[in-house]
Amino acid sequence: RLTAYKTLIRPMLEYATVVWDPYTKVDSSKIERIQNQSLRFVYGRYKRTDSITEMLSLSNMEPLCARRKLARLKLLYSIANRQTGIDPNMYLLPPFKHSSRINNSHHIRPFRSSSNVLKFSFFSRTVDEWNLLPDEIVACTTVEQFVDACSSHF
Repeated sequence: RLTAYKTLIRPMLEYATVVWDPYTKVDSSKIERIQNQSLRFVYGRYKRTDSITEMLSLSNMEPLCARRKLARLKLLYSIANRQTGIDPNMYLLPPFKHSSRINNSHHIRPFRSSSNVLKFSFFSRTVDEWNLLPDEIVACTTVEQFVDACSSHF
């Protein structure tokens, strides 16, 4: 049952999540609820007292919101390191001033907007999360190293 969930249902929940990752708690919880119901089905544990967190760790899975965050950071890493067809100079600008004490070595100028459309877009959200990463993570030389470092960091 777990294999069926991972191969049939989760790919549909994660399709193009880098682009449409929901930012409201309501929308995000709707997606998480599907995974939670699937885990209850997999393990046959339907009581309210049964822990979803325990079922997640039992199945070696993480919440979908964590997977979406990692997918966004992975794409931003690929863009910043010119591994995609997207020109980083168009979207990833250097900061106005750099402080090595509080910023990582690959700090990107944050996007500022008063509208939710831009504020919660891919670049705006992910750049803010990127800037919070420690130097040893953003300085990774390969995507695989970056993903492993991010996974152990979160």
